[in-house]
Amino acid sequence: MEAAEKLLTDIGVPHHLDGRVYLECILSNCQMSDIRKSIVRGYEVVSTQHDVSSARVERGIRYAKEWVIDNGVNDAFDNIFGNTVRYSTGGVTNKHFILGLMGHLKNLAGEGRS
Repeated sequence: MEAAEKLLTDIGVPHHLDGRVYLECILSNCQMSDIRKSIVRGYEVVSTQHDVSSARVERGIRYAKEWVIDNGVNDAFDNIFGNTVRYSTGGVTNKHFILGLMGHLKNLAGEGRS
């Protein structure tokens, strides 16, 4: 199982959500610096690959993020976001959510090299 796919499973993103597919694509194909420059560019790349609008990608990711906050695995969410986001109140933007996931994947990759 690919690292991005495993991470999304660990935090509780269901396989049937379109946002999961978009998140997997962004997490697998974008470098940290690319996504920091413009999250919109990441949406455009994914929307082109999946032949949907950027707005649909943004909504799909937002819905997947909200689903995780409402129904996901609390411990996994806290492990990734720590005290930067309160699980009970949500309040994480799509950009913060994606960057948090990317940072976690980067940390996991760094641990794997040790």
